[in-house]
Amino acid sequence: MHTNREIWRQNVNSDLVPGSAKKWYFVLRFLLAAAGSYLWRWLKNSIKVLIGRNTCFDENGLFLRQYVLHLTGLRPIRRITCTGLRSEGAGSQALMVMNAINFARSFGLIYLHTPFTLIQHAERPMEEWVAAWETLFNLGAGEAACEIERRAVVNFSHNFSDLDLCFGWRSRGTSWPIVLKPSFPSSGANTI
Repeated sequence: MHTNREIWRQNVNSDLVPGSAKKWYFVLRFLLAAAGSYLWRWLKNSIKVLIGRNTCFDENGLFLRQYVLHLTGLRPIRRITCTGLRSEGAGSQALMVMNAINFARSFGLIYLHTPFTLIQHAERPMEEWVAAWETLFNLGAGEAACEIERRAVVNFSHNFSDLDLCFGWRSRGTSWPIVLKPSFPSSGANTI
């Protein structure tokens, strides 16, 4: 049973839409959705300022600004980092950092290493826990540290799905030598 969203994705991803038009459709859809979310968060933060509460940082709003500047050519995206998702454990965060390094190398970007700061499932004090995992994985070896302004670097862990709009790695899937879609036997027999 397919949901309406899956059927819609199949129709949008069909070969009826030329590659360039399909890309700009996704760009426009992203810009509209991100702008709406940005405006909503801006309104909430404005109200928080008026009533004396602390505002919250909007990672998606930052990426929206970075992406618009990238699209216009004013400030192309050249550097990425990965802060990891604070709600994840060491394995998940390490995998995200490895994906960020791979993505940066694949597209000629500079990867700037941000050490772990918070890892879930800690068995010791957080500083020791983070240092132990950072030493074990050794992911920052040979990489420059992320010591630049936050607006000048894209956080891969929060924006990895949206980075496709900038660099289009998914649209190159048909040119890769590896088949990305699984193939199943045509007969009804169960084979392994």
